[in-house]
Amino acid sequence: MPEPFEILPGHLPPLESRELPPPPSSIRGLIGPSVIMMGLALGSGELILWPYLTSRYGLGIIWAAVIGLSTQFFLNMEIERWSLATGESAMTGMSRVTRHSSCFFLAAAILPFMWPGWAMGGGVIMQSLVGGSATTYAVASLILVGAVLTMGPVLYNTVERVQWVLMAVAVPGVVVLVISLAGPEDWWALAKGVVGIGTDLHGRSFWGLPEGFGEFVTLLGALAYAGCGGALNLAQSLWVRDKGYAMGAHIGRITSPVTGDTEAIPSTGFAFALTEEGIARWKGWWRAANREHAITFWIVGLSTLLLLAMLAHATLLHPGQHLAETRDALLSGELVGNIGFLTTEASMLSLRLASGVGLFFLVLAIFILLSTELGVIDGVSRIVTDILSVNVIPGTPVGRIYFTVLWVFIGLGVAIITIGSQLDPSLSQPLVLLIIGAALNACVMFLYSGLLLYMNWKRLPSPLQPSLGRKIALAWSSLFFGAFTIITVWNYL
Repeated sequence: MPEPFEILPGHLPPLESRELPPPPSSIRGLIGPSVIMMGLALGSGELILWPYLTSRYGLGIIWAAVIGLSTQFFLNMEIERWSLATGESAMTGMSRVTRHSSCFFLAAAILPFMWPGWAMGGGVIMQSLVGGSATTYAVASLILVGAVLTMGPVLYNTVERVQWVLMAVAVPGVVVLVISLAGPEDWWALAKGVVGIGTDLHGRSFWGLPEGFGEFVTLLGALAYAGCGGALNLAQSLWVRDKGYAMGAHIGRITSPVTGDTEAIPSTGFAFALTEEGIARWKGWWRAANREHAITFWIVGLSTLLLLAMLAHATLLHPGQHLAETRDALLSGELVGNIGFLTTEASMLSLRLASGVGLFFLVLAIFILLSTELGVIDGVSRIVTDILSVNVIPGTPVGRIYFTVLWVFIGLGVAIITIGSQLDPSLSQPLVLLIIGAALNACVMFLYSGLLLYMNWKRLPSPLQPSLGRKIALAWSSLFFGAFTIITVWNYL
């Protein structure tokens, strides 16, 4: 019997031998992990940060979103590569390179995402609709998300179904709104902005970057959230594993301690024999995974981002709009600390279409933020659980670790928006919370891109390694996010 490939095990047990399952005949059964990532992107960069930047500068800046999301496509696929080949997470693979990486990834998962901007965003919109306390609504949403994740029999299925519902409602809704509102001048501004020949609201070419430290940090965060963002990109390796991609089919899934049956989850992965059949199956899996991610994440995700930015342009900056005072406030920066531009968009939708359209937009925004909140909390809890179960407390039931981490993380979010906001009022402003987390996540992506390149290039056997083009793409990811990070730190200092 042919021997499976070997990798340097580091401080972890070596890979066991298993057969690589046959690749699927179509990608229909693979669609899911990228839907989760798209749902996460929809509630941060696509709904808030890029429309906010559009409201400040126009569509001349949107070229940066295209580059950011395209960069993340290649980054995500290299994160998937290790899991397809071994069934392990990318974090486990990197801990085989250096065991100290586990400390970095724990910090990278917790520190940027402990700022509950999605919860406060939904709370602020709820307050604008029905009154009451935004903080109370935010706390309630955190507890609701925890309950949903705890009660779902199979955790992955719960998260995927929520994101599918979101996509089914949000994407068609955005398309209808844009078609109803956007005129030829909006489409032309978008086309010029995508290829980098657009201008800002003062008629200046926008290959230049925003002036001022605060606005540059916002752009850095938007680049990180032009897609999933930061450590959450690494959760893609966990979601494809739970979906049963390639060698991930041999790994069990996390189930609810209340409603699910226990599934054994090995802490480390497997290797397959590099026979002619094994390599052919690998190529089939790699093509299918790339096709699924390209369609769902890059094509649909990028289209949704561009349409939401154009919706902001058509409602907030359209020459015929009536809310001139609000437009002046946007241009002067008075709405920097909050998400008032969303309620302004809703007002314009009601004025230009029908009275109920603005309400529909705000309710949809609440649902988007809530589903993003669910995906973020699940993703962070998964990453921390994977690191702890492999490197710190192996042998402990994975479900027990996950649900402990889940509720501790929710408790941290509650503390920040209740106690923290009392100490610093800016922590009650959703946009401030999102920008803090997003800027930190851009730094995280800069740091792990290089390690990911080394791991896939030097630790996997030759037939499974990235091509020259993929190596260049990972090097570009490190340089891209690294340059913005260094410029941001330099400006801060």
